[in-house]
Amino acid sequence: MIALLDAPLSLFSIPIVWIAQFIPMHMRVRAFKAKMGWNNLEPRRNIERLENDPKVDKAFLQRVVRLDGAHQNGLEAFPLWAAAVIVGNMAGMDNRTLNVCSALFVGGRVLFTYLYVKQKTVVQSYVRSIVWTATTVISLYMLTHSAMLRFRSA
Repeated sequence: MIALLDAPLSLFSIPIVWIAQFIPMHMRVRAFKAKMGWNNLEPRRNIERLENDPKVDKAFLQRVVRLDGAHQNGLEAFPLWAAAVIVGNMAGMDNRTLNVCSALFVGGRVLFTYLYVKQKTVVQSYVRSIVWTATTVISLYMLTHSAMLRFRSA
C-alpha cells in the first residue's frame, strides 16, 4: 500500500473525473427515454419540455433537474481539477501528496454527485455544499502548493 501511495498515479484522476461527471447525464437521458422520449435534435430543451408538460409529476421533474445540475457542476469543476493535477505534477509535488489529494477529490466528487441527486431538504443541500467546498479547496491547495514550490526553487 505504501508503494502505491508513492507511485505517480494522480494523472489518472483526470480521465476518472471526466468520465464520472457524465454519469448523471446518462441517468438523466435514461429517465427521459423511459418517461417521454429523448429529443436528440434539441437536447438542451428536454428539461423545458418536462417543465411545460402538466402530466409530469413534480418528483420526477425535480430528480431530472438535480441530475442535470450534478452534471453541469461536474463540467464546471473539471477544468480547475485538471489544472491542479497538471500543475502539481509539473511543479514537482511529491506523488504521495498528489495521490492523496486525487483520491480525496475523486471520492469527494462522487459523494457530491450522490448528495446532489438524492437531496430533498435544505439541510442536505448544505451538506452537499460543504462537500463541494472541500473538493474546491483541494484543487486550490494543490495550485497554491505548486506555486510555492516553484517560488522557492526560483
